[in-house]
Amino acid sequence: MSRRPGLGANYFSKFQDEIINHDTIIVNGVPAALPRFYDNKLAGLTGFSEQIGLYSKMELIKLKRRRKLTSPLSRAERSLRRLRIREVVMLAKLNLKVKTL
Repeated sequence: MSRRPGLGANYFSKFQDEIINHDTIIVNGVPAALPRFYDNKLAGLTGFSEQIGLYSKMELIKLKRRRKLTSPLSRAERSLRRLRIREVVMLAKLNLKVKTL
């Protein structure tokens, strides 16, 4: 196993509090899910491995992520009607970018 820090180790140490509070990172101005490397770093921190009731703090974070994916709001965003509307809007955006030669 390498003793060198990973590519995101400096970012993690600099923005550790933000990562813990928001459970996302910003990539090109867009919030994104945490990479597994950061999850592993969080699990290694003190306080994340201790039990709170039946689950550790890291397990609670992962449960919260799963609930967010299966929430009624996210299901509504994935309905056939909503997907069709999103497709129409995206096609309209693409038509705006047509270049003529």
